[in-house]
Amino acid sequence: MARASSPTLRQISAVFALLALTACRPSTSDDDALQLRSKTSALDNTRFENVKVYGGTVRFSSAATKRTFTEGGSTYTIECTHQGAGIAYLTQDAGSLYAWTGRFQGTVTIKCIQERDIATQFWHRTTWTLPSKKINTLAVLYMTPEATPYEGPNFRFLYGHDINTSSAFITTLSESSVETYTSTVSKPALRSPGIGITPWPIPASGLELSVNVTEDHAAPCGAESQKIPYNFSFQLSPMDLNEVKLLIEPPDNYAEWRPSAPSVDEADEMLDAPPLDGVAVAFSSGPPQSLSQDTSSDIFNSFTVTATLLGPEALQAKNIVFRLKSSTVPGVSSNWPMVGGQYNERDLEMRPAQGTALDITDATSGGETLQEGRTPDSLYDSATVHVDSFDWGAYGEMTADATLPDGRIIHGVVVSAPDEIALRIPKRKSDSFIADNWKQQYQVENLEDTDDNENIPLGDGNSGDGLTLYEEYRGFQEKGKHTSGNPKAKDYFLFVDSSLKGIAGPGIGLFASTTMLHVHQLKGGEFPPSEGRGDFNLDHRVINFNRAPDGRHLVDQHLVVLRRPPGNGDTTTGESRTYRKNDSANGTPKDISVVELSTKTLASGALNIKTVVAHELGHTVNIYHHGDAEVSELFIVRTFDAFIQAKDAKGKVDPLRITELFDADTFQELFPSSDLRRAGTATKVTFSPTSGNQYSGFEDCYMRYTGATLVREGTDTSTSVKRLWIRPPEQAGEQLCSRKTGVTFNAGPRSRHGSALRGDCIHQILVNDRIAAPQG
Repeated sequence: MARASSPTLRQISAVFALLALTACRPSTSDDDALQLRSKTSALDNTRFENVKVYGGTVRFSSAATKRTFTEGGSTYTIECTHQGAGIAYLTQDAGSLYAWTGRFQGTVTIKCIQERDIATQFWHRTTWTLPSKKINTLAVLYMTPEATPYEGPNFRFLYGHDINTSSAFITTLSESSVETYTSTVSKPALRSPGIGITPWPIPASGLELSVNVTEDHAAPCGAESQKIPYNFSFQLSPMDLNEVKLLIEPPDNYAEWRPSAPSVDEADEMLDAPPLDGVAVAFSSGPPQSLSQDTSSDIFNSFTVTATLLGPEALQAKNIVFRLKSSTVPGVSSNWPMVGGQYNERDLEMRPAQGTALDITDATSGGETLQEGRTPDSLYDSATVHVDSFDWGAYGEMTADATLPDGRIIHGVVVSAPDEIALRIPKRKSDSFIADNWKQQYQVENLEDTDDNENIPLGDGNSGDGLTLYEEYRGFQEKGKHTSGNPKAKDYFLFVDSSLKGIAGPGIGLFASTTMLHVHQLKGGEFPPSEGRGDFNLDHRVINFNRAPDGRHLVDQHLVVLRRPPGNGDTTTGESRTYRKNDSANGTPKDISVVELSTKTLASGALNIKTVVAHELGHTVNIYHHGDAEVSELFIVRTFDAFIQAKDAKGKVDPLRITELFDADTFQELFPSSDLRRAGTATKVTFSPTSGNQYSGFEDCYMRYTGATLVREGTDTSTSVKRLWIRPPEQAGEQLCSRKTGVTFNAGPRSRHGSALRGDCIHQILVNDRIAAPQG
C-alpha cells in the first residue's frame, strides 16, 4: 500500500492550536527543562526522557448507539458509527523532554444519522456517509510528568485530522405538512473524536503507554454538545532512532473471533457444485485463486491480518511475506462430516485481501508445512491477508517478514504483545488451542484443553462425560446445525427415530431435567449408525470420531439410539427395554445397543410413555431399578365367606385363604359380599411378596416399578395371612430420587414395599464411557 501525502500546513496548525488550547506544550528553555527534571525526579518519571521514539497503533470507534438530546427547543437523535485505525511514529522534540511529534497514518470511516424534531409537523434527518478514507496527519504525544492541583501525572495523544469537501456525502430528508424532498451534496469538515482532550495517567512503571477506555466525545456531526461513546485503544512502545518494526495487527474483533466451518448447505454447494468458468472448486488444496474476494467472504468466516511497517517517514518495504501455520484436525467438528470426508485439508487457509496482491504457495519451516503469501516486489508500507476458517476447532499462527530495499529483513511483532513474533489464531493462551472468548463465556479460563471433569450432575462421583474441553469447544453437528458441548455439565447424546417424533419428547425432557444432563439429539448421518439390538461394535454410535491429537481425545464417547421395534414386530419381552451388552448389568452409552419402546407402551397414555422413556434412558447411564424380586401373577377369588389367593381363577391351584384383606389406601378391611351371586368371581393381581424390591423406595421416582397390586401387610405371618390390595394402581413417578426410603405409602409400619435396596438414583448416574460402570 503506497503512503498517503504528508501532513498539510493546515493540519499542523490545527494540532498546535489544540496544544495551545489545552496548555500542554512544555517549556523548551534549558532552565525550564532543568527545573522540570528536578521536580519530577522524585516521581521517577524522568525515565521517559531517554525515549527518543514512540511507535505503535491507534484505534478509535463508536458503536451504532442512539442518543437523544434537547437543545434550542429541538430534539435531536444521533446514531453514529465512526471508526479509525492507524499507526503513529513520533520522535522526541529537540527542545522538549516530554513531547514527541510525528505522524498518524491510517484510515477512517463514518456513517452518522441525525434526526431533528423542530415541531410536531416538521422533522429533519441528515445522513453523513464517508467511505474508508486514508489519512496522514501530524500527531503529538505530550506528557505532564508532575502532579498539579487539578490532576496527577498524565499524558495526552493529539492529532490534527479533519475530514473535508467531496469525501463526505450528506443526504438530507425533510418532511412538513407541505413538502418532502431529498438532496445529496458535498459538505466541508466533519469532526474527529477528541483524542487528547482527556488526560490518561502515566503508568507506574515501564515505558509502554497503553490505553483502552470508553469515553463520551462530540459526534462527527451535529452540535459540539451532542456526545456519543467512543472506545480509544492504542499502544505506543519505545523505539530506537532509525529502528524499523513490522507490526502484525489482528482485526478489531480479535478478542471475540472464533473459528467456524461453512454450513452444511454451503459445504455441499462448494463440494458438489460443477466447475465455474472452467475452474474446479477443489478445496482439498485451498480455495482457488479465481474465487473472488467478494463471493468467498460470504461463505467463509474470515480473519484479517495486517502487517504494517513502522519507522522513519520515507521508509518502505520491498516486499512483505505472511506465513500461516494451521491445524489439520480431521473433519470440521467432533462428529462432522463422517469419516473419510472434510471440506479442506487445512483448517485455516490464506486468501488475498482486496487491494493486496499475494502469491500464495506451500512452504516448509522447521519440518512443518505451512502457507506462505508473498507480495510482488514493489514498495509497501503495509499488506493485508484474509485467513479463512474451515473448522470449528481451527487454530494456527501467523508470522510476517518485510524485506527492505537495502536487503534487511524485519521480523514482525504482534501489536498487542510486542515480545511475540507469531499471532495466535484465534486469540488464546500459548498452551491452549481454544479461543479465550469461549472459555470466558463459560468461565473455564483455567481449565486445560484435555480437561474432562464436569461434576454436574455429580452422579456416582465419577467426573466427566467422555469429552475433553477441546472437543466440547469444537462442538458437534446436531440436527444439521453446529452446537458446542457444555464444559460445566455432562453432555449426553441421543438419536431418536423419526417415527417417535413428538411421542418421545416429553420423556426425553423429563430425563434431561431430572438428571441435569445436557441432552443433544443427533439425526441420521451425524454418527456411525447402529445395526440393531445385537450391535455392540464400539466403532458405531461414536459422536467424537473426528479425533483431535495430543491428548485432546480421551475416549470414543457413544450415543444412545431410541426407536420402535423393527418392522411390525415387538420387543423380545413385549415390554419396553434397553438392550445391554451384559443382560445382568446396565452400563454407559457404549454398552447399550438400542432402546426400544414396546407396542404396549406406545398404545398406552402419554403420561405412561413419558415415564417409560425417562426410565429406559436412565438405564443407559447406569441407573438400576430400586431392587429386584420375583413377582407372581395371581388371582383373588371370592367365596361366600372369604378371599382366596390362588394361581388360577377358580381358586384350585395353590389356594391360600386370606385371613385379613385391606384396602391399601384406606386400610379398611374388605369382606366378601353377602351376595352369593358374586361367589367364585376372581380378580387378577400382581403379587409382590417381598420388600426392598423394584416397587420400593421413593414413590415418585420414575425408576420405580408401579405394577404390583397385592402385597403383604406389615403384620402378616404364616398363620395369619394379611394382604394389602392396591386399588387403583400406583401412578408412575416423575422425579429421580435421592433417597432409599419412601415418604407416603412406602413409609411407616404398614409400608407397601418398604425401603429400596438401591434407590438414591440420582447418585448412580454415569455417562462417561471412559469409566468402567459399577454393576448394581
